[in-house]
Amino acid sequence: MGKSNRLLYFLALLKIIIPYLLQSQIYEPHRDEFLYLAEGHHLAFGFMEVPPMLSIFAWLTHLFGGGLFWVKLWPSLFGAATFVIAGKIVQSLGGKNFALILLFLPFIFGVYLRLFFLFQPNPPEVFFWTMIAYSLIRFIQTKDQVAATCCTGLDTGYLCDHSVIGIFYNQPGRSGCKYIQRTTKHRYHLTHLFYYCVGIA
Repeated sequence: MGKSNRLLYFLALLKIIIPYLLQSQIYEPHRDEFLYLAEGHHLAFGFMEVPPMLSIFAWLTHLFGGGLFWVKLWPSLFGAATFVIAGKIVQSLGGKNFALILLFLPFIFGVYLRLFFLFQPNPPEVFFWTMIAYSLIRFIQTKDQVAATCCTGLDTGYLCDHSVIGIFYNQPGRSGCKYIQRTTKHRYHLTHLFYYCVGIA
């Protein structure tokens, strides 16, 4: 597990660095990125297009000078974090180094290379969906209700604010919660802790 973890974090670091090396300096931010960056000048509890989280990162980008490095850093960090969480899922299901390398390929050669380099709502959304999947898997494996409830509650709170339909109206989410109810004695997604976390998010 030690060597596997080192490989996981090394690949996550590469995920942050490689897109910077591939993009030519002649390109400016995407037109949608300008919209989300402008929202950093008008912080609010939410916008028509995005939840407030993205505007906070836009505000930080302006605070640090508004350079292209900072614009691209936040989606790159979400991409690396998504890869780490996905890697933890692979490890929890028995995957080793080769499985992690296969997991890394779409982050470098697939659509995730672009998705996690644009300052848009998509990087955090994919990250939080991945966190929900990881929380459900770890709960099934460990029965650690508190940790899994907190993670899923926070993730659901974000997605309910971002997506018109939250996890409760999403078939994978409903199926996961129903499976947990059938296989455990816990009313997992109906606990007060879950709703507190949704409210915080």
